[in-house]
Amino acid sequence: GKHWAAKWIDGYYSISNRYTIESDFDLSSKGIEEFALKNKLIKRNEQFNFKKTFSDWFYTYFSKSKQRLDSTCKFAAPKGEFDINSAVKILKSHFTDENFQPWKNYSGGSVCMHANGFLNPTQTTGSMIVEMKEDSNTKILLTGTSNPCISLFKPFSFEGNVLLEQNFRIPSEKFDDSFWWKAEKFHRQVIMNYEFNREIFINELSEIQKNIVEKFEKNSFESANEYDRFSEESIKLHLVKIEEWTQSLPKNNKNVNNLFFNNYWKKQNKLAYL
Repeated sequence: GKHWAAKWIDGYYSISNRYTIESDFDLSSKGIEEFALKNKLIKRNEQFNFKKTFSDWFYTYFSKSKQRLDSTCKFAAPKGEFDINSAVKILKSHFTDENFQPWKNYSGGSVCMHANGFLNPTQTTGSMIVEMKEDSNTKILLTGTSNPCISLFKPFSFEGNVLLEQNFRIPSEKFDDSFWWKAEKFHRQVIMNYEFNREIFINELSEIQKNIVEKFEKNSFESANEYDRFSEESIKLHLVKIEEWTQSLPKNNKNVNNLFFNNYWKKQNKLAYL
């Protein structure tokens, strides 16, 4: 229903689509423990635990949210050390960084999730980082594309015009001329031989990402228009690189001997007219 619990966060915290607040909450809705008792969710004299009481164990377990939480917590740093690069690293991460292959197994434990068939038909369709400070404007980094592991986080602002509908085409259900679909076509080519294809461009992509974050953190922009130009330049650069990297992919770009994976993406491409 409408019952809730809240916890004051000082430093680093991760949720990963699961209940993480247990008995250590600072605020809660009125009558929450009485509600749990009335509905026989806890026993009388039992310490109230929000996560234990209200979590859907089936969904929580099979969504691999615990694996995802552990993965994001690996990047937890002492207070004051968590920065934009930490967030980028988390959002680009998989449940295993060694020999990750999108087709091999269910990737629900990854922050950057790859669809691979019937058991895992969904993927990360976009990622966002927001930096809020009292002494400066809120700043945003967006991929604007699927699967951040092979994408770039690019700067945007609420004050800018880049994301207005007349300036940034909204993708449709079918392949079109939008930025998202251009990047998605590249993504679908890369995953056909992910480990090999990724090596072709990952060093250059990482260097470009590093430069964008450095400029982003300097925050030396004098106006919204200047920040907008930074956004536009980043988008254009990403598009140019997608074209270059696509040309660098092998012509015989297929090395996945997994019938379910291949059939799944063959069907998705047909649905999208790709």
